[in-house]
Amino acid sequence: MPIPRSTPKLKGVKGLTLDPSDMELEDMVNAIVEELASSPTFKTLLHSCIERTITAKFNIAMGRIERHEAKLFQIEKKVDGKEKELVRLNRNVNLTFDKLNKMCDKSAELEQYTRRKNIWVFGIAESDREDLGRVVADIATDKLGLDTSTVDIEKAFRVGRPREDRKPRGVVVQFKSPKPKEDFIKNRRKLKGSPIVVKEDLTVHNQQLLKETKQHKIVENAWSKDGKIFALMKLDGRPSFVRPVVAIADLDTLAL
Repeated sequence: MPIPRSTPKLKGVKGLTLDPSDMELEDMVNAIVEELASSPTFKTLLHSCIERTITAKFNIAMGRIERHEAKLFQIEKKVDGKEKELVRLNRNVNLTFDKLNKMCDKSAELEQYTRRKNIWVFGIAESDREDLGRVVADIATDKLGLDTSTVDIEKAFRVGRPREDRKPRGVVVQFKSPKPKEDFIKNRRKLKGSPIVVKEDLTVHNQQLLKETKQHKIVENAWSKDGKIFALMKLDGRPSFVRPVVAIADLDTLAL
């Protein structure tokens, strides 16, 4: 649709003058764009506008980056402080565990020490009104060849309820001094072939340690003495030797 001839000429940019009287709208727009594109003034204005816009956007972006960097710096400071605190707490925890382990070891030693005068005797047949002290004394003299005067028994008693299979319960023997206990342990091999078995009175921990030591692949034999565990070791390329065992981890290290 032709634009009325009364429409004024377009002006505004230096050097740009169009007569829209005989132009279609689309042609007019194209003509304006061509005129603007060839105008040095328009190019300068456009370049300045774009530059200001980019600068403004850049400044906004940089401001945001600086704010985020400041926040990140504060976070890093907090994390660094937390890491130092965590290291300190870990150190305290390790120290506490070390102290606790030492206390447990000391407690286990004390518990074993209280048993230093005791032995376990297995295989003594049960009977009504039995005198276990007399039975143990007879074993000492008749089976082990010990002097009756040295077998000074404080008390002897069975542990646990009677068994349904009628097997005799173990007997704990408490001597008045460690000497008769040591004599029993030294001479217990003389009981081989009989139903009587003599063992040290070990704590639960040491019982388990002795059991696991006997089952270890580098151990030929294991036994206890004065509440401590010993093992006869067999390592490739080395003669057998005896060493005390405090923990199975020690044996695992040697086996590597």
